[in-house]
Amino acid sequence: MKTRFRYNGGAARTLGGFILAGVAALMLLLALPGFAGAVVFSDVGKSSAEDEAVQYLVAAKVLAGYSDGTFRPGQPVTRGQAAKIVVAQQGVAPASSACRFADVDSTFAAFVEAAATKGWVGGYPDGQFRPYDSLQRQHMAVILVRSMGWEAQAKALSGAQVQAALGRFPDVNGVSGEASKYVALAVTKGLLNGDAAGRLNPASGVTRAQAALMAYRAETSSLVVGQGFRASAAHADKTRVVLDLSTAPSEVMPRLLEDGSLEVTIPWATVPAAGLSVAVNSKEVGSVTATQGSYRPPSVIVRVELRQYSSYQVFILGPDSKNGYGNRVVVDVLREATNPGGVPLVAIDPGHGGWDPGAVNPFTGTQEKTVNLKIGKRLDELLRGVGLQTVMTRTEDVALGPTLSEDLTRRGQIANEAGATILVMIHNNAHDGDSNGTETFYWGTDDKNYSVEGKALAQTIQRHLVAAVGLRDRGAKTWYGKTLRVLDVAQMPGVMVEVAFMDHPTEGLLLEDPAFLERAARGIARGVLAHLGWDVELVPLT
Repeated sequence: MKTRFRYNGGAARTLGGFILAGVAALMLLLALPGFAGAVVFSDVGKSSAEDEAVQYLVAAKVLAGYSDGTFRPGQPVTRGQAAKIVVAQQGVAPASSACRFADVDSTFAAFVEAAATKGWVGGYPDGQFRPYDSLQRQHMAVILVRSMGWEAQAKALSGAQVQAALGRFPDVNGVSGEASKYVALAVTKGLLNGDAAGRLNPASGVTRAQAALMAYRAETSSLVVGQGFRASAAHADKTRVVLDLSTAPSEVMPRLLEDGSLEVTIPWATVPAAGLSVAVNSKEVGSVTATQGSYRPPSVIVRVELRQYSSYQVFILGPDSKNGYGNRVVVDVLREATNPGGVPLVAIDPGHGGWDPGAVNPFTGTQEKTVNLKIGKRLDELLRGVGLQTVMTRTEDVALGPTLSEDLTRRGQIANEAGATILVMIHNNAHDGDSNGTETFYWGTDDKNYSVEGKALAQTIQRHLVAAVGLRDRGAKTWYGKTLRVLDVAQMPGVMVEVAFMDHPTEGLLLEDPAFLERAARGIARGVLAHLGWDVELVPLT
């Protein structure tokens, strides 16, 4: 399970299980004594192993350089400095109480006490901490494993697992018995590696470069890492941009900026210090970049330069072993279509029709296709009445193809041909006679493969529809692990609304009531308006 950060004003997140304090408290922890902030150091080469780690941790205000513009990567790290590093990295406030170790002066007292309180550091049997002694590499591993919240994992390692992790190092006997499980876990997680001769050097003093690498590897092990872009304008209907990722993101947040570009925020993520970029130069997309948006909490900002286009969709997709793809975020920018004045165009698809009745009300014999069309027509009137453009896939009792597959495909095609901004499919449910409530589906199969814009649209419509009709909220979701054919074909964000259950004793009768159908149409309309950024009160509830 990934561990996360927390920041003021947001949901609780942690790194390694410990909570970040507020920004003001963190600012007290930035640099080791005598350091001044710098990003480029004269003694840290761009090709050096530690460069990326140093840049990241300096930008994150965990480390800093010296006032002469150096970082001094070969300088040893003291025990007091190590305590300060992990306190800064985990965002724990410096202790206000006296330090339990009498030999720790004011330079490190608050940080050592804070780290000791968390159980990350300890003293010697004589009660001393020895803050200015150099810290061994194996003890840096112990401190990081503890501060990241991995101590239970380390203690759970068997002797065979420890041997498997450490046995390849010729100086394995230099690892103390007390530190062996921590070091083994640090090696397994990639925090520690051997030198050119394959030695671990556990008792050697850890240098600033090595400490930076270990802290960086620990931190980024819990983050989504942007690996690179792929892009293609060869599609018949769109330009596709793909950002490959190390692991699946928990979510992404797209938004259009005032300058017309698309910004996609990926929380709990990181990219190389130099960022990532790709020059697409299609009719729809210019350049695309990914940069570190913030460090506390860590997030990546993807910026897509939009040119001429009709709409866009953002997807989170999981690994596809058949085609050799891993986790990724996909942005599809659809080719410009005829859409006078740029006013949003809503495609409305009343489900079923003609030879396909849909569900049947067992109490009245009313067919779902009839109810769907009534709600769809009223939704069309409401949206047109406030100035939106619409297109309906059907306005009469007709099917759109001789087979179900052809019918569903044609519905998506109609939305595409119109250049719709969003698609709303109107349906009603049926199951076992007891199931009840309102739900809205969007394209996807699970929480690792879905349309981000479709999910946002579904959540917004669901919220407003439930408020309008007052039925049980069954949520916005993907369709039982499968994608919907109409949404497979449609090139814009779309949803399938299931207003109520035709075969439920109460809801079946509600669907015969014109006043209920009016409330349903108004709820959906308000959800559409909210998603498009229009005033929902243009369509009052009553």
